[in-house]
Amino acid sequence: MRYVDLSGAIGLVGRLLASTESRGVAGVICVYLALGMSHAFTVTPFLPIDERAHVGYALSISRGELPEVRTRLQTRELGLRRSGRYSTVWLANHPPLYYVLVAAPVRWGVQTGDVTAGVRLARMVSVVLGALGLIQVYRCVRLLLPRHPAVALAGAAFTGTVPGFVHICSLVHNDALAFFATASSVLASLAVLIRGPTPPGLLRAAFWLTVAALTRFSGLLSDAVLLLALAGAFVLHGRGPVWRRAALGCLGSGATAACVALASGWFYARNYSLYGDIAGTKATLTLFKRVPHGTALDGMTDPGNWLSVLDGAFGRLGGGFQLTGVAAEIPRLFAAAAAIGLLVLLVRTRSRFRVQLLGEPRTWGVLSCLALLCGVTLSLFVYRARGGSLHARYLYPALWVAASASAAGLACLRSALPLKLGVVLLTLFNLLVLDEYLLRTLRLTKLRDFVAYEALARGGVDEPGPWILAGLLLLCYGLITSIDAIGVTHRRLE
Repeated sequence: MRYVDLSGAIGLVGRLLASTESRGVAGVICVYLALGMSHAFTVTPFLPIDERAHVGYALSISRGELPEVRTRLQTRELGLRRSGRYSTVWLANHPPLYYVLVAAPVRWGVQTGDVTAGVRLARMVSVVLGALGLIQVYRCVRLLLPRHPAVALAGAAFTGTVPGFVHICSLVHNDALAFFATASSVLASLAVLIRGPTPPGLLRAAFWLTVAALTRFSGLLSDAVLLLALAGAFVLHGRGPVWRRAALGCLGSGATAACVALASGWFYARNYSLYGDIAGTKATLTLFKRVPHGTALDGMTDPGNWLSVLDGAFGRLGGGFQLTGVAAEIPRLFAAAAAIGLLVLLVRTRSRFRVQLLGEPRTWGVLSCLALLCGVTLSLFVYRARGGSLHARYLYPALWVAASASAAGLACLRSALPLKLGVVLLTLFNLLVLDEYLLRTLRLTKLRDFVAYEALARGGVDEPGPWILAGLLLLCYGLITSIDAIGVTHRRLE
């Protein structure tokens, strides 16, 4: 009998996990994968209403068609009932890149008559994209704070354990690719800003900025911020008079923007031609008869809106689920802990700030990330003012900035305990939210086994027990490894 020689692959994995940091990253990814796969396999397909439009978009792409907002949804093929305004591919104003990636599993599910299996495979694509995004987040923070790997690990872990983020990145939604593309474009731009502009670096940045633009309209917003960072790289690292460096920066940034426009401009021109604006939001807001909600400033000065965003990130999942009772107050505690971390970071930064720091590329890298977070937040409230919903998921491309800033603040303390405790509590809270979500959405009253077991059994999974055990082992391994790595690599942020 012939055997496959796996010694080379095993050796490669061993070398990759040789360092504490590498094991920590692997642990963070394992925790996220365990949580994400739990959502992907237990949440009923199409229960989150937007998933039907995303799947319909992917099915159209698999047939070589680019749908429009009013294109009829293939309800019969997907086994769905017509539902008024929800009977079209109303999300067709989004660029098609994500749907190209998930078109094959969706089409396979339709052709084999097992739509549920096709949807689950497509969901796994989203889960993997989210995991890749968390790796990029770690690399971004590591590049900004090279002496503090614990902050990078905790920032990625905090991001990957926000319940709403895990949920949306385990569905057939383009948010996972938007998160991955944005994190990758930030990493490529930071590398140019910190190490200096080179042709390979600029090409890499142009590629990822294009991927972001071809995923969601928010990619264009992040691209605008990052193009300024690319221009600043020439000013910081160039030689000669400032005007000459600034001119070169404009040329380099302009060339990158031209690459993005050539690759993605056709879709936004199509949106403008069909719907009257490049984002296509006018058509979707009209379709759902949305009315304006004052101004963006009015929305941002209303504390209730910020609490709504917080609830959306921690306690509101697809299908109309929202935490109630005492559990609904837990996100406030997480927000308070994050606010304490940010306050400590602000005080520490103010006390040690020097004008000379403005000449450091990493300072401008941090400012670029903060500008990205502010820009994405502003766009959310502008969208709300036009009549859109205040969904927390619109902030997820920049969620990692807030999470990493909170981690940096907690790293100002002498002990790594707050960072480790935060990862553990967020992970446990995820399990609580998922358990409550499945109880309500599946309407389980009499349980013979664990909620997850019942959910998988109803979903057609044979012998759910071994799968649940494997998921728990993966979760425990990831949790133990990640918090151990955070403790070992922790160094007080001065």
